[in-house]
Amino acid sequence: MRKHAGMMVPGPAQRAAVVALNDDDSVAVQRETYRRRLERTAHVLSKWSGIDVALPAGGFYLWFDAVDGWKFAERLAREGGALVSPGDFYGAGGANNVRVAVVQPDDKIELVAKRLGVS
Repeated sequence: MRKHAGMMVPGPAQRAAVVALNDDDSVAVQRETYRRRLERTAHVLSKWSGIDVALPAGGFYLWFDAVDGWKFAERLAREGGALVSPGDFYGAGGANNVRVAVVQPDDKIELVAKRLGVS
């Protein structure tokens, strides 16, 4: 049953995984990219909204109390053209919060900053 359920990873895929998992340089580049995006996006949203948007202790999402997650998300979409997730997508306890993924390229983050009037 096991070999038919796809549990056996082929040798070439295992070797490729070893190479990928040993590539610490790519990890450092990605870590710096997300750190830069997190810092810039947190700054832009803080200046625009007046809400203190703190950096995460880990991870690549901003998660903060926006008082009303839906209202914040709608206003940001209207004024900045950016989509974020109202916190109640992740459970009733997050209704006041917003989750912001910083997955867009830097030039898109700068476009949102410009639309929001934040330098």
